[in-house]
Amino acid sequence: MPVVDELLARIGTGKVRSKLDIRDAFLQTELAPESRDITTFITSRGLFRFKRLPFGLVSAPEIFQKVMDEILSGCEGTVCYLDDIYVEGKDVEEHDIRLKIVFDRLTKRGVVLNMQKCIIRVSELQFLGHVISPNGIRPSPSKVEALLSFRQPENVSEIKSFLGLANYLNKFIPNLAAVDEPLRRLLHQTAKFSWGQEQQHAFDVIKQALTKDNNLGYYNCKDVTSVIADAGPTALGAALIQTNNQGEHRVICFASKSLTETERRYCQTEKEALALVWSVERFQMYLLGKSFDLITDCKALLYLFNPRSKPCARIERWVLRLQGFQYNVKHIPGHKNIVDALSRLSTLKPVPFDVAEELFVNGVGQAAASTAAIRWEEVDRTSEQDEEIMQIFESISSGRLFELPMEYRGVGRELCRVGNVLMRGDRVVVPKRLREQVLSLAHEGHPGTRMMKSHLRSSVWWPKLDSDVEAYVKQCRGCLLTSAPDAPEPMRRRDLPSAPWEDIAIDFLGPLPEGQFLLVVVDYYSRYYEVCEMATITAEDTIKELVTIFSRHGIPVTLTADNAPQLSEDCELFSKFCKDFGILLINTIPYWPQMNGEVERQNRTILKRLQFAQELGQDWRRELQKFLLTYRAASHSTTGRSPAELLFGRKIRTKLPLMVSSRDDEELRDRDAMVKQKGKEYSDKHRNAQESEVSVGDRVLMKRFKKDNKLSTPFSNEEYVVLTKTGSDTTVKSTVSGKEYRRNTSHLKKIPKRMDKEAHDDGTTERTSMMRTSAETDDPGAADHVNTNAEHERKRMRKEPAWFQTYVPH
Repeated sequence: MPVVDELLARIGTGKVRSKLDIRDAFLQTELAPESRDITTFITSRGLFRFKRLPFGLVSAPEIFQKVMDEILSGCEGTVCYLDDIYVEGKDVEEHDIRLKIVFDRLTKRGVVLNMQKCIIRVSELQFLGHVISPNGIRPSPSKVEALLSFRQPENVSEIKSFLGLANYLNKFIPNLAAVDEPLRRLLHQTAKFSWGQEQQHAFDVIKQALTKDNNLGYYNCKDVTSVIADAGPTALGAALIQTNNQGEHRVICFASKSLTETERRYCQTEKEALALVWSVERFQMYLLGKSFDLITDCKALLYLFNPRSKPCARIERWVLRLQGFQYNVKHIPGHKNIVDALSRLSTLKPVPFDVAEELFVNGVGQAAASTAAIRWEEVDRTSEQDEEIMQIFESISSGRLFELPMEYRGVGRELCRVGNVLMRGDRVVVPKRLREQVLSLAHEGHPGTRMMKSHLRSSVWWPKLDSDVEAYVKQCRGCLLTSAPDAPEPMRRRDLPSAPWEDIAIDFLGPLPEGQFLLVVVDYYSRYYEVCEMATITAEDTIKELVTIFSRHGIPVTLTADNAPQLSEDCELFSKFCKDFGILLINTIPYWPQMNGEVERQNRTILKRLQFAQELGQDWRRELQKFLLTYRAASHSTTGRSPAELLFGRKIRTKLPLMVSSRDDEELRDRDAMVKQKGKEYSDKHRNAQESEVSVGDRVLMKRFKKDNKLSTPFSNEEYVVLTKTGSDTTVKSTVSGKEYRRNTSHLKKIPKRMDKEAHDDGTTERTSMMRTSAETDDPGAADHVNTNAEHERKRMRKEPAWFQTYVPH
């Protein structure tokens, strides 16, 4: 995109001018067929795509500007900025000829204008926020913002700076001598500085004259260009001035910048140097490729900005930034510097000159302060004080390698001495006192264990380096928060209840397209389930449906449900219902649906049948009942018997021929246990399941289930203490808020105890296993598994296999 100042510098010499406006600018540019698909949008009438360049695309302005530049290429006295076209001429005849050429170009390319917004053959008009007239370009708010921000002077020195600027532009201020008399009165040596209404009026009149009546001059590449800069205690000021052949000066642009707190602490020479660099970069559009004078009232900068000078690091960086410009630094006395008022009276908001450079310097400082690099001299001095290394030097010098400590004997022939530093080949053997610091340096940026080991092995070595790296990474809080969860614990399968309809589970499925829900009630003994359609799923409505079901099958002993508000122990109505019916309510662990796996599995089965009915245009209610009849009559893959046969003690009649057989309960139990055990072994093997190391009293991190953004870590930074643990059912308490939570051990990550340095030195440090990524697989045998060790109310009297454990509910 062209810069506005660049376009304005190319116009303004004409007497007659016009401005054309293009109608629906971007939409007049045709999109290539291969680019149209990415503009597809959806409506109530279907999918549509643009054939023309739409508004809102990031690249649309650049594309359209390039097209218009190609259309108007070679047209004299014409500039274009997006949908605005400016044409000028020195007289009406030249203007009309140029305008006709522009019209011909636009007509040839099919560009349509908005004639209501076009301005033809005038002497003054607005273009790109500037008023262009034969007398020049009136200042825009951005160009005179430095003048508008002036505060009232507070001492004699500031009054002198302000009057100096006013005198420089006195041709724009009528009767300046009479207007500024109250201000000059305060400059007398015997006068007492007193700012009153008379002085305020004069100050306001002069400031308004500078900002309102003054016309900024046109920029001419052939005229002599100067940049005047000055630095005050709290601000910088600059002005871009040009001088014509007759020696007349004209101001092209003013600029001012308030200093930040950091910049105000610079010495005065650094502030003056900053003013030069900032002003040149501020006016770079006018200065690139042109020789100009850089004027300052600080004489030291004549030498500091000399190519042969050797300034301090900060000024040297600033000098290097001006290498792309052709400038001559010149000095003027301070009382002749017209921008002195800009640097003293500015009230603009401070903006850092170079944010990237400040952040970089601060980052380097913080890194150096936190973990300083280890120098060779420090290794030499620390090794000399290490008794183990001194003992190794004696063994090497005497040739008795068998006297080396056990950890060094395997590499004894690779050891050598360089000064007081022990080397293994070309790698430094780090003394014990420096190993922790070396690990800290190698872990900057939080590399993984493998990368950290590789980095260390390239330059340093000590016994048990790998184990120390593993322990250090595991103790890093940042790595702990972002690491993968621990491997899941082995599955704990629910034992088959002693009789039908003793242990049941309930859950809701929905909402369905019409807004209704399905209440699914599953019997853990027979796998028989009931499905009830519900319009609302409040506790009261759920109790009504359950009472209806209990009237058919009886009241169960236990009822397992998730933590839905209407099914939890916190719901007074539902808890009272269970208590009145003598039902033990078991709520699953939050965020652990596997604890109620059977009903979750049946929900997936039902949902699949509902999807079939919807896609085939069938009545889902009728199709669901057909499926339930088939399911209840068919043999279950785990028990080998049909759900209806186990619940009712008989096979239900279907459309298929049926021969009734007696119940074989013992065979059922053996088969159930066998299939479950095989499924457990299969799942535990493929999931690499392990017993959790979390125990009562451990400090742990808890998994974060609601992430704020992509940068949120898998685990929360808050620490918790394990209060109770029954199987994988764990209760933890926050060390910050004191709140207790119930979680599965898979949701927790144990915080390792700090590595014992002495244990490492003796070689007795316990090596902990690496964290593995959990990978859950489906159980091919069954889907019901819970985590509980409660006492079962009815124990079976017969002897059970050693590998079979009876499920005992709460």
